[in-house]
Amino acid sequence: MELLDKTIKIKLEAFMDDINKILSDTIIQGFDAIEALINIDSFLEAEQGMKNLSRVQRELAAYCTSTALIEKSKELRERLDGIVNEILQRDFEDINTYSMNSPKDLITKLRIIALRGNARFNQVYNIMLGKIRQNFSTAIEQVRAAALEERVNKEIDSKLKDILPFKVDIDKLEEELKKKIQKLGAQLLAIASKSELSSRDSDQFRMFYNHLASLDKYTARIGFDARQFLDASEEKIFDQVMSLSKEIRSSSSDVPKVAKLLTKMKFFAENLSMFDNKINEEIDEILKIYKQQEGPAVLMQLTMILEKTDIGARLISEHSSLSGEDWRRRREKMQNQDNLEYVLKELAGDDITTDVLATCYQTFRATYDDLISRILGVFDQKKDNEPDLEVLINQTKALVATVTKKPNTIIWDHSFKDKIPELLAHIFAVWTLKNTQHYNALRGIESARAYLLMPHVAQVLAIFRILGIGYNKYTKIKGSNKSLAEKISDDLINNLVEIGTGEGKSVVMAVTACVFALLGVDVNCSCYSEVLSARDKKDFASVFRALGVEERIEYAMIGRITLLTRTFGRGTDFICRNQQLLLNGGMHVLQTFFSEELSEEYQIIGRGARQGDYGSYRMILLDKDLEWVLGPNWKTELPKILGTTLYAALNKARNAIYESKCAAKELGIEQCKHEHNASKEFMTALSEGNMKTVKNFLLEQNRGASSVPKTSRTVLLMDATGSMSNLLSATKETVCTMFERASDILKEKMLPSDAFQMQIAIYRNYNSKANKILQTSSWETKASNLRAFMNTIHPEGGWGNEAIEIGLWHAVKESEMQNSISQVILIGDAPANTQKEVSQKRGSFGEAYWEKTRFSKPTYYQYELQKLKENSIPVHAFYLTDYAKGDFRKIARETQGRCEHLDIYSSDGAESLTDFVTEEILRSAAGDQGDAAVELYKMKYERKTYAF
Repeated sequence: MELLDKTIKIKLEAFMDDINKILSDTIIQGFDAIEALINIDSFLEAEQGMKNLSRVQRELAAYCTSTALIEKSKELRERLDGIVNEILQRDFEDINTYSMNSPKDLITKLRIIALRGNARFNQVYNIMLGKIRQNFSTAIEQVRAAALEERVNKEIDSKLKDILPFKVDIDKLEEELKKKIQKLGAQLLAIASKSELSSRDSDQFRMFYNHLASLDKYTARIGFDARQFLDASEEKIFDQVMSLSKEIRSSSSDVPKVAKLLTKMKFFAENLSMFDNKINEEIDEILKIYKQQEGPAVLMQLTMILEKTDIGARLISEHSSLSGEDWRRRREKMQNQDNLEYVLKELAGDDITTDVLATCYQTFRATYDDLISRILGVFDQKKDNEPDLEVLINQTKALVATVTKKPNTIIWDHSFKDKIPELLAHIFAVWTLKNTQHYNALRGIESARAYLLMPHVAQVLAIFRILGIGYNKYTKIKGSNKSLAEKISDDLINNLVEIGTGEGKSVVMAVTACVFALLGVDVNCSCYSEVLSARDKKDFASVFRALGVEERIEYAMIGRITLLTRTFGRGTDFICRNQQLLLNGGMHVLQTFFSEELSEEYQIIGRGARQGDYGSYRMILLDKDLEWVLGPNWKTELPKILGTTLYAALNKARNAIYESKCAAKELGIEQCKHEHNASKEFMTALSEGNMKTVKNFLLEQNRGASSVPKTSRTVLLMDATGSMSNLLSATKETVCTMFERASDILKEKMLPSDAFQMQIAIYRNYNSKANKILQTSSWETKASNLRAFMNTIHPEGGWGNEAIEIGLWHAVKESEMQNSISQVILIGDAPANTQKEVSQKRGSFGEAYWEKTRFSKPTYYQYELQKLKENSIPVHAFYLTDYAKGDFRKIARETQGRCEHLDIYSSDGAESLTDFVTEEILRSAAGDQGDAAVELYKMKYERKTYAF
């Protein structure tokens, strides 16, 4: 370094300082992220992140010498080293608070880390688990020690007396309610009294505050004032906010400290939403006072510190005293847009004359800079909030006064075109000087002009192009063999100018509109978004008003097409107030799906012609979306019904499916009735103290895994592609009935009623991702859990022959487990993929994708079937269509299973599904008595039909 030139040496040192600052800031941001992970109990991720960042810090030690970085690293390391003590200090003693402050997530995360061999966290996991178990044991003992009446008589409103006919002690209930409110209030005030709130504290504060606020209007009825806690907590929070505000005033010369204090104030505003407006107002007020005390230049230092954190960045963007700095930084990032040579080089289009554009821009820039300098020169010497623009506006209007105007015509000639650069300079000057709020905040400092809104080169050139400047024109030359000659165009050409996102489309549109409006032309500015349209009109309203053209410029949306989901097809009126649209025939409703219910279709048809208005309707359908109504062979069925019979055929098929679903729901309703009656009997028994009935009910509801040594295990394997809506719906409605009937028959045969387990597995095809091509439930002895699983399954995907091989592959995997499986019940409406199709369809996402999943190796249904056959596991196959008949018969035959047609679309479809599945469960679970159990089932449950 000593041998280097002094200038180079200084630059290198500055460069090294910059490197140190950038690297240190980046690593500190990483430490902040680790701290956030610790605060949400993600200890594993925090330790790994700390390990990685510490390694980076060591590697870059020669370049990162920041004191702040070293201190932050040390602070975070100390916290991680003491994290065990920090966790153990948490209070989970009162289980009444678990609904609001549950230890469940913490215990789960500690367990995961402990399982990975971390001895430190294994110890704290065991200690915490022991404490919580002890807390529960203590609570249970307290309940046991209470009188039976106290345990049974819950505080239930008198309206439920017909269900639970015991008396409620209102006085006792009121006293207990007061105690709970008192406890909530105490917890709220305890948090509000803390000198510093964490994210967890603020979450709890909001929860307690909202609970008390919701109770406030009712507590007066019991002679209790919950408002006192709300007011007291608010007062305590604002005492802290005002304390921070006062500290800012007394520490104004210490900019880093002020930034830290402002961040704390903003934390209160963001995390205590009930006080955010008042706190933000206080932040605005203290920023104004701070600027008055220290001068506007200090805001630049303040924003440089604040921008390093997310909350600081939000402070800059949301508070007007700092938002000017946000604008300045964004302008710095777009420096290339102020480089004329760069923009001209990047400009693309037809017949461009770059030298003309360059000359016009230079004229524009010289005029604009002169206007801004002269007006700001006078403005800076005064104390006005806004420059006087009267002379500038008169000059602007004078530039268009000479334009020849005739009725419905304006002469757009060369003389006016030459004035356009100067005219744009005046209009942009009005725009700049109407938006001096950020400049005003920093008036008097050297760099204040960086806070002015000024046009970019790209924006000005875009307007030139729209107004016909910079085009070549080719014309016929008389007396010459050349057919065309090149000349500069004076025409106003109908133009389409493309402007990139974030490059100022709003400015270009508004200033161009001003040019035409000053000429006396009415201008419509169209936008695809109503929100953006309203925003742009508001942003430029002051400019339009100053130039006197506000009445001539209208912002609206391009021909409005409203996209709505099917939810809006019922009960939502589409109201039209545009008279021209009504004269043209009214609103047109376009439905792009075939409704599962005719009633929904009628509702959608009627959305656009309400209360005597005109309207129209049309349905446009994508052929493959009809798979759910036409089945897997929709490609061959659709051509047969195209034409005038299309709607009638689709409607007929839809109605059949709907009737089938209704029949399935009847079974589901019967099951719900049974459960409802059982619940009522339980509540009656509870009120009467009939503990035997209570225990039996609770045992039934909380039945765990079967204790029977040899349990029958059935995999119910189903197709869940687009055409299987009815099957999935019927399964959800009937699975509880299947279990109940099977249990009843086993009891009658003097066999354990829980001698069977079931798992539901659904398969799709290779146009579904790995998480969708196969979805499985857990093994269950409770049908309600399987029903809950089916609630998460929806028909989707499908690709001709389906991926049955994936379903069978899963069955083989289950058979290799310690408990193995007894049988597979396969239900679907399409054959299995051929070996060639497996290879082709996997190519949809590519082998590289599948290799990273559990389906890394391609398989074929015959391979998996052979493995099941070798283990003597039967596959009972029930096909929904003849399309699947061949493969399903073959699958059942090879494994000695049962094969039958299941007409799921008939009114008896759900009942047939219930019978088929329950019979095979009984045949397996009852062992040697299997056939007898099935016969008993048929006698008791299956419908009998008679032919005459």
